Amino acid sequence: MRGSKRRGIDVSPEDRIFLDDIDLGMNSKRWFALYTRPQQEKKAEKYLKNRGIKVFVPRAFKYVNVAGQRRLTEAPLFRSYVFVHVEYKTKEYYLTLDAPGVSTVIHKRGIPQPIPDEEMNSLIKVVTKARENILEHPFLKVGQKVIVVEGPLKGAVGVIETIDKSKTLFYVNITILKRSVSVPLHPRMVERYRGG
Repeated sequence: MRGSKRRGIDVSPEDRIFLDDIDLGMNSKRWFALYTRPQQEKKAEKYLKNRGIKVFVPRAFKYVNVAGQRRLTEAPLFRSYVFVHVEYKTKEYYLTLDAPGVSTVIHKRGIPQPIPDEEMNSLIKVVTKARENILEHPFLKVGQKVIVVEGPLKGAVGVIETIDKSKTLFYVNITILKRSVSVPLHPRMVERYRGG
């Protein structure tokens, strides 16, 4: 199938989409991810908003230990990341790099990597419309040693045997009195075991 002509060259429809994207280059506003120093997302967000820059810091709920108590708190979904919608190599763009707490823009071989609009729009929709349903879970995998931090088995140490993604359950193998039992636990009830 013949495509359209572009500067005297035959271009297939699939390549046309790719070339149109290149033509857009970075001459329009695009989403960029900024990497911040630890726990500096809020500081960078405030600075950028005060300068009229469109900024997005997705947040989710997570459990934290405060004085021996587990509490539900809101925290950045992607730690140390702030997303900005700016045009490349403009005053706005350079302001984002100078924001307090910002270390760098996410790049590949020194070239800033814009995030596709579809991905950012999806992320924004999910976080703004279903925020109360987003609960950050620890990144744990089968075979990893965990400690139960909530419920009647609090303090028990075990190994993740299987993960049931459809029910959001970890099946943890816990050895009790030289016998092994497999217990289904919600991800919020376990943490990575850091002991000896």
